[in-house]
Amino acid sequence: MNKRCLICNSAYKNKYDVLLKCTKCGFITTDLEISNDEIKKIYTADYFHGNEYADYINDKAIIQKNFYFRLKTLLKYLDNSDLKKLFEIGCAYGFFLELASVKFKKVDGIDISNDDVEYIKKNQSLNISSGDFLEYQFTEKFDVFCMWDTIEHLKEPHLFIKKISENINSGGLIAFTTGDVGSLNAKIRGRYWRQIHPPVHLHYFNKKSLKILLQNYGFKVKYIGHPGSYFSLYNIFYIILVLKREKMGLFNLIEKTGILNKMIYLNLYDLVYVIAEKE
Repeated sequence: MNKRCLICNSAYKNKYDVLLKCTKCGFITTDLEISNDEIKKIYTADYFHGNEYADYINDKAIIQKNFYFRLKTLLKYLDNSDLKKLFEIGCAYGFFLELASVKFKKVDGIDISNDDVEYIKKNQSLNISSGDFLEYQFTEKFDVFCMWDTIEHLKEPHLFIKKISENINSGGLIAFTTGDVGSLNAKIRGRYWRQIHPPVHLHYFNKKSLKILLQNYGFKVKYIGHPGSYFSLYNIFYIILVLKREKMGLFNLIEKTGILNKMIYLNLYDLVYVIAEKE
């Protein structure tokens, strides 16, 4: 095994299936060869409408409810946020940027999905680009970079942190969420943990590996939390019954009861929210 940990350069050991685990920092990665084109093909309109979500756009109110609380936490670490510039990587349909545009002087974003960006251009007045962030050409530096449930999808997450470090103002913040493979739920569930989902999720971080990754590129962690989220019962039952068990008939039967129109709040403490400052 010639691969070395992309965070601390230590050796890997086999975990399970196609996963490798760093022997030092606990970072877990997929032992897969996947091209950028293959990754891009995952994130078509079907990804958000049938393949991973029942209907992402239909859940906008719930998704923005979760984003509201993430934004509220982020604003606690900023002074005069209305004078700051924010950039979001993996902005999907722009639901977070729509909220952030009220609080920040400027909000820009990028997503690999052409479908998402086309939707934003038709429905919102936001400055969004389609493509690979690593190829994006900055003309100015930003004060805040955000990645919500995105870093685990990236082929080379360390290069994203490096590029952010090069294009963020001194004292600027990076804020992101991802699954916590070091959490109790992840340890109990093992290979059946809900976040274990290659090739959609290519990497799995714990708090230790995230701190090292950020320190490598000049960031100091200011906040680490385990936020809960609101979920639509429609999407939960769709994932469990349709995507995982192919029980469309049962799903349709439950849908007729009207119960799927409700939402619930759930915190399994296996999602980590990190805010770090560029030194």
